[in-house]
Amino acid sequence: MGTDDYSAPEVLLRDPAPFKSDIYSLGLILHFMMAKDLPNYVNNVKTGNFKIPSVYSKNIVELMESMLKKKPAMRPTVRELLSSEIILMTIEKFNISTSDDSLI
Repeated sequence: MGTDDYSAPEVLLRDPAPFKSDIYSLGLILHFMMAKDLPNYVNNVKTGNFKIPSVYSKNIVELMESMLKKKPAMRPTVRELLSSEIILMTIEKFNISTSDDSLI
């Protein structure tokens, strides 16, 4: 159990926490990095209406929104995240090695 502010809805409800609960937490961190604030559950997460500054690309905002889906089954897997366009562009830009599949 981590900090409630960074926990997925299912964790807060004390439901079984699948691996995708961690994806949700990563989405919260990404949101915090872009908006400099955590999303309000009632106003943002529940409605899917996130207020992100317009300086960010549509790709990164869509990635964050997919990570913050209320239902775990709707969130991407780690493999899906790593194969997303924005992540692949970042890997290429910074010449990050992806030869170690143990990271996935």
